[in-house]
Amino acid sequence: MKENWESYKKWISEATRNNIKYYYRGQSDKLWPLKTTFHRNSAPKGISLPHYFRRK
Repeated sequence: MKENWESYKKWISEATRNNIKYYYRGQSDKLWPLKTTFHRNSAPKGISLPHYFRRK
């Protein structure tokens, strides 16, 4: 299912009002791996997970 940005913003707004806490928007290409921000940006630079959370 493909949605546009406006419908996503409406859905996330309603979900927030209904106290839903976890969201996954998906990716454009099903071949892309699901990675956290830490794994995409910090791990390749050698930044440890404890250090990553200390700097946030």
